[in-house]
Amino acid sequence: QGHANPGHRPSCFRCGAPLRGDSVVMQRPALGRVTASSGEVIDLVRPVIAGRNPRAARVQGSVLPRLLPLPHPHVSSSHLEVTLEDWKVLARDLRSTNGTLLRRRDEAPVRLPETAQLLVSGDVLDLGHGVQLLFEDLP
Repeated sequence: QGHANPGHRPSCFRCGAPLRGDSVVMQRPALGRVTASSGEVIDLVRPVIAGRNPRAARVQGSVLPRLLPLPHPHVSSSHLEVTLEDWKVLARDLRSTNGTLLRRRDEAPVRLPETAQLLVSGDVLDLGHGVQLLFEDLP
């Protein structure tokens, strides 16, 4: 169907069809999307920094992160970072004052550490007081 996929998958992560034949190199598509509790939707094509007044303290390569303002007093200035590595979506807390909870279906919530953690479809990052980020359609 022409959908881009990581080379190790036996089936397409978009349509489920078996992957056959020779692979070709193509640009990686969006690795899903994140929906903020404010209703803003962001396609995951580059890193995202979320916070009350987010800033990119460091930039790797030529890709600038997408800044996601969450104007709530309990959210830290630069609260958390979402990065894309190969075909993985990772998140880490940026030493926020009140922390971030990772809520995964059928599991107890856990505090997001400062080391990058793999996210899966359906994960919710909870910054408290109703501020949440929902991750969908991740590979």
